[in-house]
Order: sequence, then structure tokens, then C-alpha cells
Amino acid sequence: MATNQEMINALAEGFANYDPQIEQIRAITDDQRIIRDIILGRYPLPIGEELRKLLSSDYEEPGMHRLFQVFKTLERAMQFLAFIMIIQLIEEKKNLPDIKIPDHFYRDFEKRFLLPTAGNYYWFIRCIGDIFTDNGIKPFVHELEPVLNTVFYKKFDMYIPERNQLVHFLKSTEQSEIIQKCQVYTDALAEILAELACLANYCLYTVENIKVIKPKWKDAKFWHRIVIKTTSPGAEDPMLEDFMDSMCVLLVRKVQTGIGNYLNMSPLLFDSRVDVKPSQEKFKPLVLDTYIYSGYKNKRKLTYIGIHSSSADLMENLTEMDDTGFVFYEQLKSEIDYILETFSVSHVHEEPAI
Repeated sequence: MATNQEMINALAEGFANYDPQIEQIRAITDDQRIIRDIILGRYPLPIGEELRKLLSSDYEEPGMHRLFQVFKTLERAMQFLAFIMIIQLIEEKKNLPDIKIPDHFYRDFEKRFLLPTAGNYYWFIRCIGDIFTDNGIKPFVHELEPVLNTVFYKKFDMYIPERNQLVHFLKSTEQSEIIQKCQVYTDALAEILAELACLANYCLYTVENIKVIKPKWKDAKFWHRIVIKTTSPGAEDPMLEDFMDSMCVLLVRKVQTGIGNYLNMSPLLFDSRVDVKPSQEKFKPLVLDTYIYSGYKNKRKLTYIGIHSSSADLMENLTEMDDTGFVFYEQLKSEIDYILETFSVSHVHEEPAI
């Protein structure tokens, strides 16, 4: 599978169990652009945006350019999955004080979380998957329960060392070998993303605003301004009997069993649109985007990567803006500190002295 067309077909087959519409469309058209755009819209934005780049004509030709984008797409998928699992584990620990978390997780969490890498994302996925299994906890993305196993984890084993060798220029590679690797890793990526097709049942929302609507003699309802975060963003204005978290990015199951059926992905994802007025002169350096956590240098400086802009210097701008009324940075920093405290080494159970 060296071409985008073959990859699109493989992904479409992966969606067969979750989205019959794709199969219906494939039955009436062979226009790969239509099928591609539908598939991209089914993945949550962090994965969908990297996949969109990979499936564009800019990356069609086999070579190092395409191979890097294959790796970047796979790493973003790992990052997003790891962050979902970290956020869920925090919620489970709050609700289940007796949850069993191994000491090695507490010992290693901080150093891996402060500087996330592909290897660390893999570690989070595998360790938290084992914690869920050992405690009988269903993943928030419950379709992943049969997927999170040794077979699935091994699919990353060949990717991480190869990615590190190529990305960090530790290994020179002939062009013929690069073309071969493009095929091998495109196949591997398609297989993993097909297993993650269950994410079609979930979407990312930014809840930009909530207003209370209280007519006389009637119960209050809550008007939500929601922006759906996909490669083809849309907006909704539902009127709900309860309210969701606001000014944050939520992972929401499309088939709701209740308004509380979501994960608040803050502070690992945030949307700069909810707290920034782009018309203000002081906010011009800030690109309006959805941002994903990428590190916490020396536990002093937060860094985020824009899903679209890929700008790594956002937090320098936010720090400078803090004194001018931009308070979101301190909120993010406080929430990151809370994650570190939740899984700090202080929770290790010391063996009694003999």
C-alpha cells in the first residue's frame, strides 16, 4: 500500500463497523476526494489534521518528506490516545480512592509527562491500559476495551526506534530504502488508524459560551455555543436541561447517554478562541487555534503546539500577555500542576522497615 488511494480504502473498511454511511457512499461513487473528506471528518481534529496533510497531493510521492508525515500522523494518534487515557485516569482516581496504581507509574510519571515523546506516549497508553484492566475500568472510549492489548501495543514496537533514528538523523538511509519504508509504515499507520476508527463515535467540542434561559413558570434551560473540532468545523447551539463545562475542549460521545458523558480534555487541549478577542492589539501575536500540550520545561514554562499552526512559541506570548488581562495561562499551569500532584512520587507506598 504505497498510495493515498489504497490507504483511503483501508481506512474506509476500518470504519465499516462504526459508520455505515461511508460504505453507502462508496457504493455510489468512486470519487476518492469525497470518501477522503468524509473519513477526515470522522477523526477528532488532532488526528484528522495530520492525516489530511498526509493524504494531500503534497505528500503523495514516496520519500523522506512523506515518511516524516507518516511518523508525525502516527505520533499524533498516540499522543491523543495517551491524553484521553491520562484525563480519564485522573477522573477515575478522584471517584475511586482505592484504585490500584503501581508504584512504578508514580515514580516515572513526572519525568515522562514533563517532556512528552513518542516513547512516552506509548508508555502512557500501555501502563494506563494495564491499570484499567487490573481495576476493571472500562475506557471512556469503550470500544477500545478489546483493542488495548499486547497485540495492539506491539504494533508500535517497530515504529518508535525507526522514528527516532530517522527524525533525529541518527541513521542515513538510501532513497530506495526510504521508498520501501514509506510503504511499510504507511501500511502500519493504516492498520492502527483503522483500529482507532471507533473514534468516529466521538468528537471534540469547544464550548465557547453558555447562557441561562429562564422563562416565567418554567424550568431553566441552558443555551450552549458549541464548535465541533474536526477538519470541517461546524457550530451548534443546543438548548439543554443541564450544562456542560465551558471555555474548554470536551471529548463527547456522539450517542449521548447523559449530558455528563464527556471528558474535559483541559489542560492537555485548549482552544485559544474562548478567551482571546482577535481584534485587540495586544493579542495579535496569538494564533487562534486548538492547542495540544507538548511540555512543561523545568515546571516553569508550558509549551503547546497548534493543531493547525504548529507554533511552539505560544506560551511565551501568553506569559507576556498575562499582566494585560489574559488569565488563561495561569489556569492551564494550575491544572498541569494538579496532574503532576495527582501522580506524584509522594503516592508511592513505602515498604515497612524490617
